[in-house]
Formats: sequence, C-alpha cells, structure tokens
Amino acid sequence: MKIHRAQLGATKLSKVPENERVLFVLLGHFVNEINVLNKTFYLCSQFQAAPKWRSHAHTSQALVFARILIGKLYEGWKLLCKGYFDSQISKIYDERLNQEAKDALSNLKKYFGRENLIDTIRNSFSFHYSLPDTRAALARELDNEELLMYLADNNGNTLYYFSEYIVNTALLEAIEKGDPGKALERLIGESAKVVRWFNELASGIMTHVVDKYLLESDGKLVLELIDLGHVPVAEQIEIPYFFTSESTGRHE
Repeated sequence: MKIHRAQLGATKLSKVPENERVLFVLLGHFVNEINVLNKTFYLCSQFQAAPKWRSHAHTSQALVFARILIGKLYEGWKLLCKGYFDSQISKIYDERLNQEAKDALSNLKKYFGRENLIDTIRNSFSFHYSLPDTRAALARELDNEELLMYLADNNGNTLYYFSEYIVNTALLEAIEKGDPGKALERLIGESAKVVRWFNELASGIMTHVVDKYLLESDGKLVLELIDLGHVPVAEQIEIPYFFTSESTGRHE
C-alpha cells in the first residue's frame, strides 16, 4: 500500500480566515474519529461464533464502538450546523463543492431533517443512560441463557454480559420494535451510509480550503510518496476482548 504525505505549513494555515480554519481543523478531527470508530466496529464484528463466551464478548465489544460511532455522527451534524451553516461559510462553499460533496450534503440535510436512527441512539444509548428504556427491556421476557457475568481477577477481562444483553435489547427495540434482526441491519446500514456522506462532504470542503489557501506558488500541493509495504487484510483481523500482557504477566 502507498500513501501520500503533505506538509501544510503553519504560515499558510494562519492565512486561512479564522472561521474556515477552525472548521478545516475540526472536520479533519471529526472524520478521523468516525473512521477509526467505524473500522474498529467492523473489525470487532469479525469473530467465530463458538464458543458462546466468544460471541458474547465480541458482540458486546462491537456494539460499544457502534454506540460511540453513532454519538459522534450526531455531533458531526451539530458541528456542520454551527461551523458551516451558522457561520455563513456554506453560502460561499456550497456552489464550489464537487458533485460528490454536494450530493452528500443534500443527503445529510434530508437525513437529519427528519426523525432518524442517529438521534434516537445518541439520546438514549451513546452518551446517555436511559432509565425508561432499560425498565422497558427488563419488563420483556428475557432469555435466561443470556443473563451471564464473566468474572476475572482484573477489571479489564471482566464482562457483565447481562447488562449488555438487556441494554442492547432496549437499543434494538428502539430502532425496530419486535424485530431485532432488522434493527441490527438498520444500525449497520445507516451508520455506514452516514459515515460515507460525512467523509464525502468533509473531503469536498477541505479540498476547497487546500486549493484556495494552501497550495504552493505553482498551484500545486507538495506530496511525498510513502510505501507502507504489506498491510493487514481486514477480514483476517480479530480484535480480542480477553488478553494478557507478556511484559508484566498481567491480564488486562
């Protein structure tokens, strides 16, 4: 795999108008976060289903990252509202975006302009703990085989799986009542779609900033080619829940 490294330069960056400079920095920060969370969610979802403890641990771990990702997507929309629309930058940039970014912006406006899965999960499960939703889940018929705790000699390898089972039951019920399979499909599908839209829009906005303010005198961006060599194949990566440290002999 090969990538390119570009040096922006503090002097050039300082010449970008403040509102555009702040948005440029925060958009880069935001897409870094959602891409890391999205990749980790995907990698944590890859595991052998048997034995059952493996499925319990990996499912719990994957959905932790899914909930945080959803919360960050909500915050990304709020960033756009304040940093792009309210700041009036949108009036300058909208017509200058490439078509892919324009389409992504239109899709994001439509999606967040109505009731959506991102709002639902963020408000009750991502950054908040919903007592009403948990009460409702506890009132349902629960599977005794899922009400388990995995107890270790240390905090890192302990898993209160019964909590994840009940809370995730509540989460899936909030997405699609009575159909957890369909709810999980929506969770994965919609989050991936919104991640893609944000990436396309951010790329369009940030490319415009670079083209307008950060190019060299010859109108080009200096790029350094970096050869990463062989990189891991995603389908061959499994992120474990339980692990130990060789250097200390501690189980994390």
